Amino acid sequence: MRTLRRPIAALAASLAVSAALHAQDPAPPGALHEGAWRAVLRLAGGELPFGLELRRDEGAWRAVIVNGPERIAVDDLRVTGTAVVIGFPHYASRIEARVDGEGRRLTGTWTKASGSGETALGFDAVAVEAPRFPREHVPEGSVAGRWRMQLAESGEAVLVLTQDDAGTVHGTVETPTGDWRHLAGSLDAARLRLSVFDGAHAFLLDARRDLEGVLHGEFWSGASAHEAWTAVRDDDAALPDAFTQTRFLPRVALADIVLPLVEPAVGGPPARALSLGDAALAGRARLLVLFGTWCPNCHDEAATLRRWHERFQARGLAITGLAFEIGDDPVQQAEQLRRFATRHGVAWPLLLAGTADKRSAGASVPLLDRVRAFPTTILLAADGSPRAVHSGWSGPATGEAHERLVAGFTQAIERTLEEPVADRFAELRAVEDHATLWHEHGTFAGGDLAFEIDPPRSAVARHRVFGSGRPVIRDVTGNASLLGETLCVGERVLVFDREAGVLRDPLDWGRRFTPHRDRPAPFAGEDPAQWRRMLDSAATLERREAITALAALRGAAMGAPAPLDEVLPLLRDPDPLVLRAAIWAAGRCHERRAIPTLIELTAHADAGIRREAVRALVRMGREDERAERAVLARRADPDPTTAELARDAPFPRGGR
Repeated sequence: MRTLRRPIAALAASLAVSAALHAQDPAPPGALHEGAWRAVLRLAGGELPFGLELRRDEGAWRAVIVNGPERIAVDDLRVTGTAVVIGFPHYASRIEARVDGEGRRLTGTWTKASGSGETALGFDAVAVEAPRFPREHVPEGSVAGRWRMQLAESGEAVLVLTQDDAGTVHGTVETPTGDWRHLAGSLDAARLRLSVFDGAHAFLLDARRDLEGVLHGEFWSGASAHEAWTAVRDDDAALPDAFTQTRFLPRVALADIVLPLVEPAVGGPPARALSLGDAALAGRARLLVLFGTWCPNCHDEAATLRRWHERFQARGLAITGLAFEIGDDPVQQAEQLRRFATRHGVAWPLLLAGTADKRSAGASVPLLDRVRAFPTTILLAADGSPRAVHSGWSGPATGEAHERLVAGFTQAIERTLEEPVADRFAELRAVEDHATLWHEHGTFAGGDLAFEIDPPRSAVARHRVFGSGRPVIRDVTGNASLLGETLCVGERVLVFDREAGVLRDPLDWGRRFTPHRDRPAPFAGEDPAQWRRMLDSAATLERREAITALAALRGAAMGAPAPLDEVLPLLRDPDPLVLRAAIWAAGRCHERRAIPTLIELTAHADAGIRREAVRALVRMGREDERAERAVLARRADPDPTTAELARDAPFPRGGR
């Protein structure tokens, strides 16, 4: 076994070399044995065997990975001379091997991209019909049934096994974050060995049953993961209900989450962003799916999502995938999403939400009390209110558990689709007929935002948007709708914040419509002493509106630098909306003491926070070289808006 750690970019280079290799003339038929192979990966715990079939069909090679009843077709198989490449592009992994002179033995490596580069394991395969694990003894009894499993580090799980008379064992491990897919192996006397390889998982379990019937084993995963485990037979062994583990606890409105949309047929990084409140993502029922292309359970769920999409789309089901990917290269991440979409026939929008880390996912999409698993699937009603949240996924390997999950979720979707849709314009009618756009530079413009709601099911809107100093008039005519807290006017998305009395732009905290010409934050009132009291409040609404009002007062003198002693501590506030308001205030008032913290925040998982931090530093970049460098470093940000802000920054030294 060997482990390689190289930058992710090296994977692209290696794949390019493989592509050049593939372009050469293929080997003549017969140079590589067609049929069944016994393949192994070399782990620290020993050999991990799996089934492999190689066939030549109409001049093209095909591979099938076999794990018990599971057969995984792999079309990316290329043979050139003695070189054989079996690719799993949807997992960013591949097997590269050499075939011996007789065409019956392969030797090489399996390589997979990881967060810090690549991990490689030794690979061997022999063209032979042979058991997965060699058996020397008659099996002692049976291990079939359910087992309460305890992993030393990962915690509780359920081991589910079947066994035939010859001692062949199939099964899976159910965990709170998802199952381990199709495990296959055997019982040799009292020794149980199981393995699975699917291009992403490389799992090996080796255990012995003691005289009391308890299984004591070890588990290896990939190049380095290893932990001990025990299991006790328990026909009632079960995990906590995955529908009750995670709560829908939004700290921002859906419209406040604006993420890059990956176009399926376009190469390169995402070119535009989409708000989760956008009308294009709306439906009578909505599924928000937090997933990753590196996650086998997410691939299992995708097959079910496709069936739901085909069955319920016409009735109003809308699915949106929020992807958390390996690495930090948005071009490579977007390409992985396109491969995922192609493999599973994805016909719903996929947004690039962040990196493959549960804590970062919770910060990037702050809708849950905590992200516990990939995938996590959220079912919402038409107005954005929650109907179900499910952590993890029980795939086909879990048998009845999978069938129960799909049936239960299907019923929940059907119930949500049958809910009556409330009058979408009831809330819209409550918006005052005339509102003033308060611009971030402090200009109180004389434009308006007017709605004419006649007939009741449509609305026409015309609004005038003022930039700094010069008015820019845009007339937008089209349908307007209010879905939950999201106001869609033509192609524009605003957040309708009834408590604060404002309409605000999720892309820019400083752009908001207010019903009064002289107050940017109506909720905060006009008393500065009250604003200061509100800054210490436990309520998000009070803190963020007080920040807005205070910054408007302090920065009113032509944008001159102004002290923000009360606001500076809130640049560490855990609430994303308070944090966005504090960042905006620091930039508006040119609070240079905030620059070190703002630089840190340009790398925050939440794209909205990065956006505000870059915008604030742009204002101070001419005054501070640190701010300029931090802004220019975000020119390749995954978020198109943040990247555009950085590229367009008017810095005399750094330029483009």
